[in-house]
Amino acid sequence: MTKSLFLAFWYSALFPAGFALCAFALYSTYWVDRWSLMRTWARQPFLGSRIATFSRTYFYPIAVAAMAIVSAYAWSGFPYDNLCGNDFIVNSTYVGTFTAETLENPPKIFNVTVDEGDPLYIACSQNLISRRQFPPHPDDQPLFQEWMTPDQENMVEFTGWVGVAVLIVIGLVLLYGLFSSIGSYFISDYSPSGEDQHIPFSTVKSMAGYIPEVKSSVYAYPLVAVDTDGLDPEIFGWTDPNRATSYYDLTKDAIDLVGEDRLEGRHVFSIFSHDSPLVEVEEEIPGAEDGDHSEDDEDSEDEEDPKDGEGPKGMESPKDEEALKDEEAPKDGKEPKDGEDPKDGEDPKDGEMQKGRGDPKDGDDPKDGEEDPTAVG
Repeated sequence: MTKSLFLAFWYSALFPAGFALCAFALYSTYWVDRWSLMRTWARQPFLGSRIATFSRTYFYPIAVAAMAIVSAYAWSGFPYDNLCGNDFIVNSTYVGTFTAETLENPPKIFNVTVDEGDPLYIACSQNLISRRQFPPHPDDQPLFQEWMTPDQENMVEFTGWVGVAVLIVIGLVLLYGLFSSIGSYFISDYSPSGEDQHIPFSTVKSMAGYIPEVKSSVYAYPLVAVDTDGLDPEIFGWTDPNRATSYYDLTKDAIDLVGEDRLEGRHVFSIFSHDSPLVEVEEEIPGAEDGDHSEDDEDSEDEEDPKDGEGPKGMESPKDEEALKDEEAPKDGKEPKDGEDPKDGEDPKDGEMQKGRGDPKDGDDPKDGEEDPTAVG
């Protein structure tokens, strides 16, 4: 593709139809390669985009500059016969008919007729490149050996200065790219992309660090090429439900196989560290919006802390419960009337029972199989 494009650029002034042929060749190559890639070609090794980047950065600008410069020289060389005319006419000595032959083998013989008043032509060189003239200009023609027409002189002057401008622009672009690539080793050119969303990395559920890992067809999860001690399992981006992350730690395998003494002081594995900050996370109440609180929360805020020896508000301590029982116990010797409940502090007499209940005599127990006469009907 690059050769076809370069040839079309190089001979664009002499053969303008080369652009159409080059376009057809590139179009045909695209469809043939596409079919072969999907149907017949085997998978090739991954080469990346370095070749395309190199062509876009260096080849195409140089090809455009070459087209501009070579086109100016091509226009200056027309008609490529190395004959230069002048204002003189032929001498009368050369008037007449002459026999001439070519240098071919066998030679071709033909007649040449020279009339009076015919212009005089002399042999000259129409190649301005051999004369080391840059850029090509009509003034570079030797005196009395001009061969360019007025229109040709205008075209050569225009294309020559355009070629100089294109060469300067492309040269500056290439120099800028060269100095930028060299300066990147000494000057940082990092610039953040986007705006800060104020979301800490440690609070992201799907966080995953750049940890060196080795994929294996034997294990379902990748092998880790760093020391996993002290690392948060969430930083790996994957979790084995059956084994800990240290199970896939290659550093521990290396210690078992080689020995810790032989690995001490050697930089064999990469170093990775992650310091998780302490982040306070407020738990949201389900169904409650911002600024809303339940009544229970408001009541709990209004309640005061209980004093020493006292229970929470609304609850009595064990001593208070015993005092209440003593106060509520009915007094002996008083009996409520029929149909009435005993008043506070009164207790039914011995041997009597409340309405609707029977009180068995002392020592009388119901026999086996008999119902208790005091049971409520």
